[in-house]
Amino acid sequence: MGTFIIFTLETSLALLAGYVVYKWLLASQNQPGFNRLVLLAIYALSLLAYPLLHIDFRAAHEPSEVVFDLPMASGAAIVAAEPHKASIVPAIIAGAYISGAVAVLLSTFATAMRLRRVAASGLISRERGYKLAIIHNSEIAPFSWGRVIVMSEADYEESGNVILAHERAHVAKRHFLDLMVAQAFCVLMWYNPASWLMLRELRAVHEYQPDAQVLKAGI
Repeated sequence: MGTFIIFTLETSLALLAGYVVYKWLLASQNQPGFNRLVLLAIYALSLLAYPLLHIDFRAAHEPSEVVFDLPMASGAAIVAAEPHKASIVPAIIAGAYISGAVAVLLSTFATAMRLRRVAASGLISRERGYKLAIIHNSEIAPFSWGRVIVMSEADYEESGNVILAHERAHVAKRHFLDLMVAQAFCVLMWYNPASWLMLRELRAVHEYQPDAQVLKAGI
């Protein structure tokens, strides 16, 4: 467990460094397609931090051998090993990490179940390349997950073509796969602010891409 936590720590540091560079150089640029690739590359490169830059933190904490050279009649030296003291600190750290990861995982699962129930509550029609679910609840904003597009009856009647063009772009570009990767990082590295900030940046890029495509289509 200790090795895995060290892996998440080193990956988190690499992710944080990548996020800072991205925010500094690219976040304000109007190039959503390129920015999306950069964000995904940061995720991939951060996973290489452990095998490439691994620091053995345990070496500094290994019990050392203490030699006591005491004057004795025989002139012999007494060699004694420093007694190993059991510590509960690693167990506390592991317990805190597991608790946080489980909490985020359960929250993610609960959100996915809610979205699934919302989609299942509507009238579903199969279209070319996606499924359309029209629901009665007008308070729920249009969204897509996988190949399912969900919108209310009111939105469909008012501006269905525009919304469909936008959400179809999400589906075609498979943005949900990006979000699954980002959410997995949030589960495994829930303590790292960069995990959540990267998720937010990825969502923003995802919105700019369909907007640009809709505008290009003349809508």
